[in-house]
Amino acid sequence: MLTRVLLATFMLFSCSALIRSCFAQEAEGAAAVAEVGGQSDLGAAAHEDSDGEGSGHGSAGHEEHDTDPTHANMSDAAYQVTEFRQDMAFFSALVFLILLVGLTYVGWKPIMEGLEKRERGIAENISSAERASKEAAARLAEYEAKLAAAAQEAQSLVAEARKDAEAAGQKLIAAAQEEAVQQRERAISDIESAKRVALGELAAKSTDIAMSLAQRVVGREVNANDHQGLIQDMISKLPSNN
Repeated sequence: MLTRVLLATFMLFSCSALIRSCFAQEAEGAAAVAEVGGQSDLGAAAHEDSDGEGSGHGSAGHEEHDTDPTHANMSDAAYQVTEFRQDMAFFSALVFLILLVGLTYVGWKPIMEGLEKRERGIAENISSAERASKEAAARLAEYEAKLAAAAQEAQSLVAEARKDAEAAGQKLIAAAQEEAVQQRERAISDIESAKRVALGELAAKSTDIAMSLAQRVVGREVNANDHQGLIQDMISKLPSNN
């Protein structure tokens, strides 16, 4: 596209130069014609002056030197100017064609190769920039994916740590509850033991008191069998552990 534009511009410039040359030559021809006409008018005026001074010139001679306003009697020099303009136009066109052919086959090819090389370089630069942009976009997407994965992993770790903390708390609570139950059971066991000891001591004291009272009431000494019977009787009358 650029090559065609340059070629069209060159041809338009050459044609405009050729047209300007033709118009310039036409203007020069018109000026030459005007100059020849002016010289003819000056000659006629000079002949009129000479007719006034001398009497040797007749009316016929005067008529021969009158000017022709239509320039029908112009000299060959004026026509040679027009013919020279046509020749110059022909030679200008010929030179233009030769120059065009020469530039096409000799000078145009290197120019076109240079322009095509430059276009290829620009296209390669654009392609490289596009590839770099795509690679940068791919890397950015990869980094974003890694960041998303890291954020998800961090959330997973936080959730797992929270679960571990909750599990540890539940274990501590269970251990505390179990310890409390064990302490309660130990306390109950200690109370039962103390109760049994107290009941044993109370039973022994009660037996001693009962034997002493029995001896006083009966008036005789109580033997072992009587003593054992009294003990069993007192134990049966004591309140149960329940």
